[in-house]
Amino acid sequence: MATQGRYPQLRADDSEGTQLATLAQQYGVLALTTAGARRWVESNVPTKTVEIEPFVPHGSVLAPGIVEASDDIRVGDEVVVTGDAAFGVGRAQMHGAEMNSSTRGIAVRMRHTEEL
Repeated sequence: MATQGRYPQLRADDSEGTQLATLAQQYGVLALTTAGARRWVESNVPTKTVEIEPFVPHGSVLAPGIVEASDDIRVGDEVVVTGDAAFGVGRAQMHGAEMNSSTRGIAVRMRHTEEL
């Protein structure tokens, strides 16, 4: 893996040149692409995941569409969203326990989504 660009436009690429993440300037953390999210899920690193019903989210995932969310998710965390119809990555707008119990509100603001 290698970094490309100069601060504040840094990005992380794998050895084949596929972009895995970029620096989110407003948060000071790495924002994953779907390729980076897939690598994260496949690794041994604990992954914060949100399982959704079979639909493809556009923009946000609302709490009623969530099947299950990791309890350790905090507001602002990078989360991987999985479901029968979609795979994506976004930023949590609720705590994981709140996602599991809430019947309204925005749970995740999606950044990248792939239809399966």
